[in-house]
Amino acid sequence: MFWTTGGNKNLALTRRRTSMLPAESWLLFVFWFVVTLHYPTSAFDELFSDPQFRQIAGMVPLDEEQRQLQNDPNNNNTTSHPRPPGAESESILADRFGGIPGFYHSVASGDPTDQSVVLWTRYTPIAVEEVVTLEFRMAKVDPNLTLEYHLDPIQNPDLKRGLVTVTAATDFVAKLDVTGLESYTQYVYVFLTNDGSIVSDIGLTKTAPSMSDNVTEMTYATFSCSKFDNGYFHAYDIASTITDLDMWIHVGDYVYEYALWDTYAKDATDRNTTLLPEWEQVTLQDHRNRHLTYLEDEGLLNLRYVATTSMRLEPM
Repeated sequence: MFWTTGGNKNLALTRRRTSMLPAESWLLFVFWFVVTLHYPTSAFDELFSDPQFRQIAGMVPLDEEQRQLQNDPNNNNTTSHPRPPGAESESILADRFGGIPGFYHSVASGDPTDQSVVLWTRYTPIAVEEVVTLEFRMAKVDPNLTLEYHLDPIQNPDLKRGLVTVTAATDFVAKLDVTGLESYTQYVYVFLTNDGSIVSDIGLTKTAPSMSDNVTEMTYATFSCSKFDNGYFHAYDIASTITDLDMWIHVGDYVYEYALWDTYAKDATDRNTTLLPEWEQVTLQDHRNRHLTYLEDEGLLNLRYVATTSMRLEPM
């Protein structure tokens, strides 16, 4: 289950819905996995040249891909959408989401130790000049408390609370290293504007076990190679349904710095028309915006707020 809250601050158990791949694509994944284990590289060349396979995978026809590669002087997938002269990335603001401010990139936790964990969120303001004060609340999961009481300062005297100010200097990102926690323990946490009018999703996190904890095994999920404009991140969404997940780990290519490349997932227009920036990321703001674009994937958001990660969270 996924813990979220609405603007009225009444907590509810809900779950995001994500677009699912057709059945053929699941079969395609299984086929790809078998090929990876048992066939040499030449088998991949033959497989990716097959027109039917390319159609199922959402890939452009082979001759079109070859034409695109020929038009790329570096042949490195970075010049399909070059940076226009004078173009610079700017902070993502509420106009991308209908002009309403909010926590559109949800919450996350990471770098757990047996006494601490890092909490993350990003507030999306209307104007880049804004200075926004956020409150965070964090509470140990208590089976004797109803869900709505966990983060209520009146009902839970053990609630951890604090304030943090976000500005354009940190791209309106808040990262807090919360200490003094109990080992191998679940906590819930939330961010809200100082007046309580806008509330983030409620995240679930867990500290690492200490040497004295009697832990014989842990459950974790691993991922690699996640390219936003190549399709949806269903693996994240599936992992978010693992009820005893202790942590998740991404072993590489969590974000790709390439420019938008028009070869794959041509029918996923919400992926290949919304990538920021379209050009190869070079500057700090390029980097920030690319990370935030990835966080518009609901499967990734589901995983991030339901479990902690061992990797470093997005830059400020």
